[in-house]
Amino acid sequence: DTSGNRAVTDIAIDPLNAARLIAWVSGSASVNEGGIYLSTNALDATPAFTQTLVGANANVRGELAGANVGGTVTFYAATGEGNTGRLRRSVDGGATWSAFLAGGQGFCGSQCFYDIAIDVNPGNADIVNLGGAPSLVQARSIDGGATFTNNAATAAGLHVDSHVIAIARSNPNIVYFGGDGGISRSTDAGVTWTSLNNATFHATQFQEIDLHPSDREFMLGGTQDNGTLLRRS
Repeated sequence: DTSGNRAVTDIAIDPLNAARLIAWVSGSASVNEGGIYLSTNALDATPAFTQTLVGANANVRGELAGANVGGTVTFYAATGEGNTGRLRRSVDGGATWSAFLAGGQGFCGSQCFYDIAIDVNPGNADIVNLGGAPSLVQARSIDGGATFTNNAATAAGLHVDSHVIAIARSNPNIVYFGGDGGISRSTDAGVTWTSLNNATFHATQFQEIDLHPSDREFMLGGTQDNGTLLRRS
């Protein structure tokens, strides 16, 4: 649609063919604009786009990821459809899409506008890492999204509110996770995690601070989703 503005919340590109691109569009429900659009000539000066999926909920957020393995281009779409999160898959480069995958139901709860993260193993498109709301901070599927194993991410130190997952193309066992608590890294494909927050990277967002009336070294700070911090020295 070139007659007005629509929000594109994510795009994904065929890793071996930059001319193939898909985009998730949050569009008007009344005219079925929302969903996935595909271009197979994205490098052209005036690429053409075709809507290949009409979203079940039009005006919702979607995040995309893809892999090209043996010439088969697989894309995943993690979206706010169903109002609690749904996952779809394409095995023909975004031309057609599956029904909702059983393993991705409800992954972002009531916070799909804020908590969606997904990436695919570059060498095995059946392996996908998904992040969402507190009930599923980070989980991994090895069967193309049919089922997911929740790796008890909160207990392992990952903060709730998932925003990005990135699988290293050079070594798929290395996975990075970004959320409200900062950056973490896994070296076992997303089973266990180590925080990368340190003295040179601070992710804590202060919302309020108060100082003791007579001791300038005594202060309390309230943070976004990271508790109350005390300084006293």
